[in-house]
Amino acid sequence: MADYKLRRATSALYYLNPHDREVWLKAAMALKQEHGDEARYLWEEWSKKASNYCPKSAESVWRSCG
Repeated sequence: MADYKLRRATSALYYLNPHDREVWLKAAMALKQEHGDEARYLWEEWSKKASNYCPKSAESVWRSCG
């Protein structure tokens, strides 16, 4: 069941814009709340699609969630 939910989350990210900071933050919070650190790689890979991706900022945001 957990794998199914993570696959659905992966599919949902396809429709979201990682350039929009509010969307980016909400995606991090939702993924971490639902899947914990297991979803970090997924969120990071999706985040890297943004031209303004910053690894340090991404790490800080992920740690601050939940």
